[in-house]
Amino acid sequence: MKTWKVVVAKPGRKAEIREIPATYKALSELVGGHIELTEPVSDDTAVICNEEGKLLGLEPNRGL
Repeated sequence: MKTWKVVVAKPGRKAEIREIPATYKALSELVGGHIELTEPVSDDTAVICNEEGKLLGLEPNRGL
C-alpha cells in the first residue's frame, strides 16, 4: 500500500513526522473530519486541515 509522510502539528505540541496510508480516510481521521487542502506549498507539499475547524471552534495550531 502506498503511504505518505506527513508532519502532524497539534496545538501546543511539537510537530512530529508520521507515515500514514495514502487515502482520504487516513487524512480525514488525522484531522478529525472533512479535509481542506490549501494552496500547495510546493510540488510535493501541501497544508491540510479540518474543513470545519473554525466553525467547530477548534484551537488553531500554527499560523501561516
